[in-house]
Amino acid sequence: MNKSPWKWVLPILLVIVALAVGEQFRHDQFARIFLPTKDAEWIWAKGQEHSHEPISFYAATAFEISFEPAKAELMSLADEESVLFVNGEPVGATRYDDGRPMPVYDVANLVRKGRNRIQVELRSSRGVGAFLLSLEISGQGETMRVVSDASWQIYHDPTSGLFSSDGDLPKGDPPQVWGLPPAGRWSVPGEMRQALTIGQMGAGGRPQPAVRWKGHEKEAPSQWSELKRLDRLSPALGPWITFDWGREVTGYLALRFPPDAPLDKTPLGLIFVGDHPPSAEDERPDTYFVGMAGQRVWLDSQPRRFQFVTFVGLVETSGAEVYAVDPLGSAEFSDESSESPYQIGAFGLRSTRLRTTLENEVWGEFHGLPGGAGGEQP
Repeated sequence: MNKSPWKWVLPILLVIVALAVGEQFRHDQFARIFLPTKDAEWIWAKGQEHSHEPISFYAATAFEISFEPAKAELMSLADEESVLFVNGEPVGATRYDDGRPMPVYDVANLVRKGRNRIQVELRSSRGVGAFLLSLEISGQGETMRVVSDASWQIYHDPTSGLFSSDGDLPKGDPPQVWGLPPAGRWSVPGEMRQALTIGQMGAGGRPQPAVRWKGHEKEAPSQWSELKRLDRLSPALGPWITFDWGREVTGYLALRFPPDAPLDKTPLGLIFVGDHPPSAEDERPDTYFVGMAGQRVWLDSQPRRFQFVTFVGLVETSGAEVYAVDPLGSAEFSDESSESPYQIGAFGLRSTRLRTTLENEVWGEFHGLPGGAGGEQP
C-alpha cells in the first residue's frame, strides 16, 4: 500500500518556520547584545515602500529621565539626510553613506531630569529611506536608553507644539519599522566617530547673510543687488537665484522662504556651490533641496566651503545665510564636506550620467513657472 507523500508536508513546513523564527531570534539577540545601537530599529514614514517621490517629514519621541543626567551619548544615521534636535536645540545634521562612521554626539548639556524630546527632520530625494537612533543616558548610578522604534511619532508638517519640551507630544502617525540592523539596504553600524554638535562647532550663533544676489529668470534683475536684512517678512526674490557672500565662508547653508511661499507640500530644488558663480545649466548640483512642508528655513545636512550659492527651485527663496563653523577644529567638515553625491571620474571630472528624476522634475517644472526662464530644458 502506497503511503501518501502529503503527510510529510506539514512537518516540513513546521521545521522551516521554526528555523526561520530561530534565525530571526538569533539575529535579534545578536543585535541587542553586540550592536552599539542595541534595540534601535530602522524606521521611516509609512506608505513609501514602492515610492520614488521625494519626501520630507518629522519624527519625534518623548521620554522622561528620573535622575540627574551626568552623561548622554546620542548616535544616529539617516538615509538620505537628517537634522537632529534635542529639546528643540540642534544637535547634528548628517547624510547617509554605507560604511561611513556613525557620529556620536555628547548631549549631556541638552537633556535634563524630567520631560525631554527628540525631534528630527528627515528628507529623501528617493522617497524610501530609513532612520536609526540610540541615546544612552546615565547618572546617579542609573542608566536608560532611548531608541528609534514603533513608539515614535511621524509628522508631515511642523505640528504646533512639536518643538516644545512641555506636555505630551502632539498625536502623529505610527512609523514604518524596517527592523534591527541590518535591514534592507541599511547595514550594521560599523565604526563610531565622536562628533561635535552644531553648537560645539560654533554654528549655533548668529548666521551670516549673503551680501548680494541676482536672478536668472526672465524679467529678473541681471545685475547684482544688495541683499537687505533677512527676517520672516523678507520678500521673495525668485526661484533661480545666485547669492554671494563677498568672501569664502565655511558652514551650514540656510535658505529662507517668504511667508506666502506655497510650502503645503514638499518643495524641491537644486543647490550649486563654489568659489565662482555656478553655472546651473552646465554643472551638476552639489546637493538636492528637499524642503520641509511649512518650514520657512531650510538647513543643509553638512557644512561646506563656498562664496557663491545658486538655488534653482520650484518655490521662491527670500534669502540665504550660513551658520559658520571652524574647519580646522571640525572633523565633520573635513570628513563630510569634501564628499560629493556624484562619483569623480578621470582627471577629477564628475562622471557623466543621466539626470535623476528629481533633477528632471525641477528643470521641467521650473521652465513652466510664470516668469520662468522658458525655452528648452538645459
